[in-house]
Amino acid sequence: MLCALLFSLLATPVRSADTLPLLADGGKLEARAGRDTLERAFQIPTPGVWYLWLKVTLLDTSSAAIRYGFDGVPVKPPRGVIPVPAGAKSAWVHQSAHGQFFAQVNADAAGRHTLTLSLVKGRVKVEKVALTLAYLARPTVDGKSLDHSQDPGRGRAYFPVTDNTGDGFSETRAGPPLKAERTFYVDADKGDDRSDGISVASAWKTLERVNAEPLGPGDAVLLKRGCSWRGGLLPRGSGAEGRPVTLGAWGEGARPVIDGGKADAVRLENLSHWVVRDLDLTSDMTRTHSGLKVVTQVGWSDGRARKGVKPRDISVINVVSHDNGEFGILVGSDYYEGEGYDGVFIENCLVYCNGEDGIKVGGTTGRGGCNTVIRYCTAYSNMTLAGIWIESAQNGLIERCRSYNNWCYNIWVWNAINVTIRYCEAWRGIGPNLSGDEGGFDIDWSCHACTIEYCYSHHNNGMGFLLMGLGDGDYFGVPQQSRYNIVRYCVSVDDNPGIWNVETWEFGKVYNNLIATSRTGTKAAGVEGWTMNPPKSGADGGWPADSDYLNNIFLTMADSIPLVVSEYSVLQRNRFDGNLYFRGDGKGSLVEWGGFHRPLRFGKGEAVKEEPPALYASVAEFSSATGEEKNGVQGDPGLPEIFRGEYGRLPLSSLRLPANSPAARAVDRVVLSKEWLAARAKYLEDTGGGKWGIPMEPGPVTQDYWGQPIPAAGKVSIGPGEPLLR
Repeated sequence: MLCALLFSLLATPVRSADTLPLLADGGKLEARAGRDTLERAFQIPTPGVWYLWLKVTLLDTSSAAIRYGFDGVPVKPPRGVIPVPAGAKSAWVHQSAHGQFFAQVNADAAGRHTLTLSLVKGRVKVEKVALTLAYLARPTVDGKSLDHSQDPGRGRAYFPVTDNTGDGFSETRAGPPLKAERTFYVDADKGDDRSDGISVASAWKTLERVNAEPLGPGDAVLLKRGCSWRGGLLPRGSGAEGRPVTLGAWGEGARPVIDGGKADAVRLENLSHWVVRDLDLTSDMTRTHSGLKVVTQVGWSDGRARKGVKPRDISVINVVSHDNGEFGILVGSDYYEGEGYDGVFIENCLVYCNGEDGIKVGGTTGRGGCNTVIRYCTAYSNMTLAGIWIESAQNGLIERCRSYNNWCYNIWVWNAINVTIRYCEAWRGIGPNLSGDEGGFDIDWSCHACTIEYCYSHHNNGMGFLLMGLGDGDYFGVPQQSRYNIVRYCVSVDDNPGIWNVETWEFGKVYNNLIATSRTGTKAAGVEGWTMNPPKSGADGGWPADSDYLNNIFLTMADSIPLVVSEYSVLQRNRFDGNLYFRGDGKGSLVEWGGFHRPLRFGKGEAVKEEPPALYASVAEFSSATGEEKNGVQGDPGLPEIFRGEYGRLPLSSLRLPANSPAARAVDRVVLSKEWLAARAKYLEDTGGGKWGIPMEPGPVTQDYWGQPIPAAGKVSIGPGEPLLR
């Protein structure tokens, strides 16, 4: 048995540095010397995910492994174990024993936090302990520290933080009162499966007993708080409208834990009218299992095809789902089979460190799902396609969620009709190589009549807002182009780029947004496409078309251009007006327009020569040459602290326009025409989303990003906010 002799610097925690990483001295971890635990306290300046690096030297020829924990809680293996390879000498290590995950911890708030390292095997000297916000950090050439040149936060350790408790998951947010007609209790400590289960004194003990019980309308199964179970819960029986089956918790203390092991922790298969609440769900990370999976299961049974039942009326409330090999929460069809779902409500859930997506609600590829509401949820470090997303569906709402450090996009929609994303914050989307798909928000291909509004994106490795379609033709009977979508009253700071509008995005409206970046070699906004598929080849293009970009602020520093409209995008009837352009370095161009960046070949081998784009150093020059921006503005909007990089969707005080800003009360309000709204409405279908509070049409804007009224008459301001009223 290992002895635990604790080396601690708790009396003098490592002070916050102005730059990354936070560094602490290490020590020896040697079982034979009785030193198998090392503890260090850090003063964490910014909440969120911090990546852990150790500079180590092996003290013998074998390999070693180190387990880590945070604030007294060990991180679940294999993610919570850092292997040290044989031959390591003053080497930086950060890969966990799970191939998808770097070693990481999550600080819920700034302040003092404690990191614990424990020896699993071997003998090792820890020379340095480092914490960094940057997913793409690398050891410096001299090996003394970490290189943060690819960090979207430019290597800063501290960012102003708002206590924005109104958004995202909260431990103190209570769910609705429990209603049940018949209740079964389960107690892992004192229960007995031979009892009837209908009282605390006669509680069942195991999940196997729950799985054996036919459940019906109005039933509830409550697991005792503070207890844990190993093995999956696969209940039987559906509820009825107004009389759901409830799976929840009773007693005092921590959420009941279900570790599914080699199964989904909770799997509702072909069931409807269910409430799942107040649970902690996990499973074996090395297998393809999920915390909660609500699916239509189809396939073969006794040689005959069987058709799944469409899940209806599913509520998931106050659930934590983490360290699953597959999804945190999946509702819909299992890998595009079945008929989708109807009616999903997910509120106040926390999903993190899952091998696939955090929260995925999806129908079949033919949009078999409808009526989804996801609100007050937090997702981080989910490692396939999203923190939170709705796909292959119609009529949905994602609001007041926080999503960060997720692989690919933090919050997005795909193959969807009428999904609104609003009042959400997304930051530090991660990925392997700054390819772009490491971003904040996304309206992806084959999306129609979707809206993103009042959202904040910042410090993503890739794009803040990706807006795209996908060429010609249909996909399971629906157009691949994305049409009649809206992005309005949103903010992007230090994304790469802030907005990227690409491929066949048609009849879109992008207006009253603030897009700002201080990163080099990028742009605030790009309206671009694929040069391999130009319009004159006879295809629809792969280029944004017939879209309006109005009343936005496009602002850059360093060597980045505020607006790039590339190649065939300039021929596709896109309109730019009322935007403000500012380049803080005072050098270079404001707009890059058209041209061909590389030779093109299409059709019957016809060649198009490469032509440089037109570069415009002023709005007046751009307007004169192109006819765009008749009401455009060039100038400093008066936001000197715009790049301080605040965390928290509100108050974002550094982004409020001063009264004397050239953006203040400078343009006409954007009005969506009756014709445009009528064309958009042709994509809509009333599936009953109104009773779930899902917006069925984009109402007129009456307030700015900060909730301040927009003038009912006269001029409005460029960007997402009016000057602060005194």
